[in-house]
Amino acid sequence: MHCPHCGSQKVHPRPWGRKVGAAIGGVAGGIGAWEATQAKEEVDTVTGSAVLSALAGATAGVLVGAKLGEVVDANILNLQYCLDCKKQFSI
Repeated sequence: MHCPHCGSQKVHPRPWGRKVGAAIGGVAGGIGAWEATQAKEEVDTVTGSAVLSALAGATAGVLVGAKLGEVVDANILNLQYCLDCKKQFSI
């Protein structure tokens, strides 16, 4: 693959979809698991099970979000970055 601006072969993929997907998935998974645990316990105090559930939910959310982001990167965005001229382009 060559940079369309300078012709360099030093190009690197820009995984924006994966990064954003992982961030959104982590937050959504953590909040969802926290809320589900708090609804079951019916108390307003923070318990160890709620914290562990939130961490497990966030971890699962990060993994799923990153995988979905990889699909977006590969099929929709497909952004590349030239290490020589520092320009970003899509193929």
